[in-house]
Amino acid sequence: MITKLKVNEIFCSLQGEGKSVGLPTIFIRLNGCNLKLGCKWCDTKYANGEDFEELSIKDIMIAVRKEAVRNSTVRYICITGGEPLYQKKELRTLVDSLYSEGYHIEIETNGTLEPPI
Repeated sequence: MITKLKVNEIFCSLQGEGKSVGLPTIFIRLNGCNLKLGCKWCDTKYANGEDFEELSIKDIMIAVRKEAVRNSTVRYICITGGEPLYQKKELRTLVDSLYSEGYHIEIETNGTLEPPI
């Protein structure tokens, strides 16, 4: 069985939050959130809708590599959402794949779900 994740978008930009603020970063925005009513600090309510693609890990890695080449070999990844841990089983496989290629990975979460260890 091929592992797939619901993905809203993959793009490169400057990180605007946290300890990596200002660094060129490839963002992988996953779809879906466990807080169905949303939360007041959510800035991407569209990431809980119907506009997403189901992508295999292979397809996500191809898109990440293309963004890295297009943007001066960026090595930082931010997995965001929605709530990335909403797809935690698949997320673990993605993180392992990114890590094996030497990416620095951050995951933005609402903090309500336990991460896979």
